[in-house]
Amino acid sequence: MIKGPLNDQAITGQAGFSLVEVCLALMVIAIGLLVLMALFPTGLKEMERATENTRTSLFADDKLNRYQANALLLETIPEFEDQATVFGDRKTNVLDTVTTNGSTIRWKYFTQLNTTVPSTPVWRVRLELKNGADGPFADPVVFYTELVYGAPRP
Repeated sequence: MIKGPLNDQAITGQAGFSLVEVCLALMVIAIGLLVLMALFPTGLKEMERATENTRTSLFADDKLNRYQANALLLETIPEFEDQATVFGDRKTNVLDTVTTNGSTIRWKYFTQLNTTVPSTPVWRVRLELKNGADGPFADPVVFYTELVYGAPRP
């Protein structure tokens, strides 16, 4: 008979885990680790998608700010109504491609001049952007803005 260290009672059996309990615990840990490892590719893909969306938003912001800057430089309403003066020589609704740092953005824009109030014509601009050079131009990211003649100069 073996005496316990803290009391004088006898220890009747051995304490510990059986081999089956250890194997079950390891199996639960292994399944948990496999689930966590399966999430990494999804996380990386989502991070890449977020980076592409950020690039697209920055590109759209740059384009729309250029159009606004061109509109602010104009002195007369006929200059503002001239699409080439505000948007450059590019035709509307034409697919264009820009590649920077290995990233390709395809884009096209639509413009509509609203002159219902003759003293304040407004260009309505719709900019559609799509990441990647391949595949159809489907499901683009769309940005809108309005350019107003006579905006106060900074």
